[in-house]
Amino acid sequence: MDRRSGADNLAFGRGIRFCIGSALAELEATAALTALLDRTTGFTLVEDAPRQWFPSIFVRRHRSLPLRIR
Repeated sequence: MDRRSGADNLAFGRGIRFCIGSALAELEATAALTALLDRTTGFTLVEDAPRQWFPSIFVRRHRSLPLRIR
C-alpha cells in the first residue's frame, strides 16, 4: 500500500513471497483471453491512435497498444 508506483504490484513474486493465488490468476487470464478470441473474427491496430512504449532497459513492451476488435 505504501509503494509509490502501481507498476511494482504486477508480479507474482518469488520464493517465500510467491503469490498463492497465481495459479488462479493465470487460469482466469487464460479463460478470459480464450473467450475473447473465440468471439472475434480478427483485430487490427488503430492507425490514428498513438502506440506508447514502456520505458525499460530489461524488456520491450507497450504501455498502450490500441486495437480494433471485430
